[in-house]
Amino acid sequence: MVAWGRSVLASALVAGLAHRTDLDLVQVEATLPAALGALRRRGAHAVVCDLASVSAACVLALLEAHPRLTVVIVDPNAERALVLTCRRPRMRTVDDLVAVLLEGRVGGEDAAPNPVRPTA
Repeated sequence: MVAWGRSVLASALVAGLAHRTDLDLVQVEATLPAALGALRRRGAHAVVCDLASVSAACVLALLEAHPRLTVVIVDPNAERALVLTCRRPRMRTVDDLVAVLLEGRVGGEDAAPNPVRPTA
């Protein structure tokens, strides 16, 4: 696993995870080349960061380069994290787009609510 950034939050996460023997952890600078290099050297499957250190554009570029990667963005103010992965479905037709848009719309915490329809 790669801890991406050297902010106070990223360093606290590293300190909290350091004792975990089931995680092979390395901390790198909050740059795209540093993250890409660490992933190439270590073959890591996950990255943890915070958006105060790493820009959204860099997160998207990292996912584009490593589509099977899991990126965990920690937001201490929300007491939640955002977990991103990159799927790359085929997009040849409008039907392909519709299938992706409809996927996951029913159930689950992150599913969009059903639209309210006016009654006659």
